[in-house]
Amino acid sequence: MTSQPTDAPRAKRRSAPWVLGVIGVVLAITAGVLQVLGIIQATGLNWQRGTLLAWLAIGVSTMAFVVGLIALVLNRGRRWGAVAMIAAVVANPWVLTQLLGWLS
Repeated sequence: MTSQPTDAPRAKRRSAPWVLGVIGVVLAITAGVLQVLGIIQATGLNWQRGTLLAWLAIGVSTMAFVVGLIALVLNRGRRWGAVAMIAAVVANPWVLTQLLGWLS
């Protein structure tokens, strides 16, 4: 009879590899929602609230881009990270303003 050692190393648990990319996508969607809310507020002549929401959208979309880039580099949800980066660029009000100004 052989006995099992009680000090056996525990198996390391690794979180799901796609989580970081999905977090980036959620942040990008949040930035898009903030941008839409800012546009709605600005159209209703509530400039201060619209400006605040636009700045929040810029910050959140920047975070989404960085998280997506990290997910892409670390292979922690590469496809989701790429989607997050693209969505973050589209959801950034400053980038959208520059793009629309360039196209006009």
